[in-house]
Amino acid sequence: MRTIVAYDIADDAHRARFAAILAAFGERIQQSVFLCELDDESRRLVVSKAEELIDHDNDRVHLIAQCPDCLTLLHTVGQSHVPKVVEYWIV
Repeated sequence: MRTIVAYDIADDAHRARFAAILAAFGERIQQSVFLCELDDESRRLVVSKAEELIDHDNDRVHLIAQCPDCLTLLHTVGQSHVPKVVEYWIV
């Protein structure tokens, strides 16, 4: 499912590591925001890694699931762009 992942992680190393994990699942659309394609297993992995890396008293991570039609309603302004939707066919 298409998921917006937004985070505020104070520790530079932890923030970089979490961003690298997210980059495997999607595209960075803002400094600390990724648009990812997550199935149940990858969603659990992202949540598990976030729980390992963050300072639970100060940091935060949001995973916001998007409906299939939500990306078609996305509007951007300025330097932003609508991430490409890539559909895969398995033969």
